[in-house]
Amino acid sequence: MHKLLSAMAYSNALSSTNSQYPAVWHVLAHTKTIKGRYNKLTLYIILDVLLGLFCMVFGSWLTLYLYLCTIVLNVIFQIFFLRRALVNENIRWSKKYFFAVNIFLFYLCLVYLVTGLGTIWDIGLHDGVIRTSQIFLLPFNSSLYHWPYILNITMMIPLGFLLPFTWEQFRSITKVSLAGLFLSLLIESSQLLNNRTTTVDDLIMNTLGAMVGYFIFKTLLYIVRKVKGKEIGFHFNNGASSRVIRYEGLCYIIFSFLGVLFFFNAPLFSRLMLW
Repeated sequence: MHKLLSAMAYSNALSSTNSQYPAVWHVLAHTKTIKGRYNKLTLYIILDVLLGLFCMVFGSWLTLYLYLCTIVLNVIFQIFFLRRALVNENIRWSKKYFFAVNIFLFYLCLVYLVTGLGTIWDIGLHDGVIRTSQIFLLPFNSSLYHWPYILNITMMIPLGFLLPFTWEQFRSITKVSLAGLFLSLLIESSQLLNNRTTTVDDLIMNTLGAMVGYFIFKTLLYIVRKVKGKEIGFHFNNGASSRVIRYEGLCYIIFSFLGVLFFFNAPLFSRLMLW
């Protein structure tokens, strides 16, 4: 009984504060909101650290360096642009959404690792800036084997799945295909700077892989709807008026690419690690 009376008294005190001192109540609510934001920011940092440790343990220090280059501009984008847009739209991020975004950025890091993304630091390390002998513009003329085509398709399947899963505005085969083509075009263009081949085949196979990933998502969505009557993925950001929110997924692709392009200096990092 004593605890119940204490709880009722506390509730009445809060109500009294809200009615008699609205400014005080506003400060308390604002403080609670700030605390929630810092808790989410802390959670995001913890996720980044865990993924970074995963890169270091199962890869190398160079892989960790690549991961940091992948996320650095995206973290700046989230703190100074995306967070403000979310507040203006009164949209809240969930912990599951934080996790999905980090998985997407980690996937982009793995793509850059596998493809050997060219950077501005590769300029001058090889014979000429652009080598026309390593550019193949005719379709299906870059390899005598089938496995490069299969690998290029497989590499982009997660992109075709993660985009519509995380961002509802990408639930269109056209948008997913264009995103796969765009990411592949960025990679192939950067490979003009290093000693790797640039082929139309990669553009075609990467785009096809993104389409396959999209159809896997749509199939899973259909099955979940039929069996459990539920939706999968996230649905809170499709009706937003802010371009920052509507093009969030595309921004992650662009900023991750630019981060690696300008900040990833593998030769310098290797020399520093030998000291």
